[in-house]
This record gives sequence, C-alpha cells and structure tokens, in this order.
Amino acid sequence: MADEVIEWYFGFWKRPRLWQFCKKPTWTIFGHVEAWGFTADNTWVFYDPQRIGTQVKVTHHAEEVENLLALRFAVCKSVLRLPHPGTRLSAPFHPTMNCVSQCAGLVGIRAYCPGTFRRKLLRNGAKELIDGRRAEREQGVEAHPQDGAPSGQEGA
Repeated sequence: MADEVIEWYFGFWKRPRLWQFCKKPTWTIFGHVEAWGFTADNTWVFYDPQRIGTQVKVTHHAEEVENLLALRFAVCKSVLRLPHPGTRLSAPFHPTMNCVSQCAGLVGIRAYCPGTFRRKLLRNGAKELIDGRRAEREQGVEAHPQDGAPSGQEGA
C-alpha cells in the first residue's frame, strides 16, 4: 500500500508541555507525527503511530475522508505534502521505533526527531501547507495544542 501512495502528507503536532504529556498517554515529549496519503483510485490511508498502538485507517468514502482530514488539519501545527519519491520503505536503524522513524520510513527517509524529519522532507521537495511555527513568530505568542486526543483515542 505504501508504494502505491501518490502523495503523502505529514502532520506535525505541537510538542506538549509537561502537564499535557502526563495527561495524555498518546503524546510523546518530542511531539507527534502522523502520515496520510492517497492512491490512484482515490483510496486514502491514514497512518498514526502512537505510544499506545498504531492506528491505520484505509478508506475511499468521501465523507469519512473529509472528516479525517478535518481532524488532522485541526490538530496539526504543521502539515507538509510530499509526492511519493519512488523509494521503497526503509527500516530505521534506530534501536527504538517512534512515530517519526515509522512515518519517515514510509518515504525512505531516516529520522528520529520531528525537527530532523521536517528538515529532510523540505530538502526533498515537500511543500508546507500549514506552518504554525511561522504564525507563532508573527503573532509573538505561543499557540496551544488541541486538548483532544488523536483519532480513535477520544475518552482514553
């Protein structure tokens, strides 16, 4: 499925504060990254590797896709779009697998931290759809992340 995806999107969550990290078991201290993309027949795959288990959703129903996309765009601080680079999945060489290393492996990139992965995506031609970091710099205030849990984790 990953090799059939035409275009990947990577959503970068804001790095949580300590109280948020303790409150939500799905967040990590580095922040969170998830991926989604679509195939030639307009089938969408949503890939969300979380600390408590990876969530994978494959759908082609327009209403469901719209709802899932709206949720991702609401909670992600930054979203990058990358046409599939044509590389195979890669196994990370890191001793641990985190959300970054898993999402990076979908497009043949090796990364462990969200910042490194984001820079490598931009170097490989990714286009930024949402840049929450720029908005924070322009406003001079820090935006707070959504208090909602990632997809499939409501009420967890």
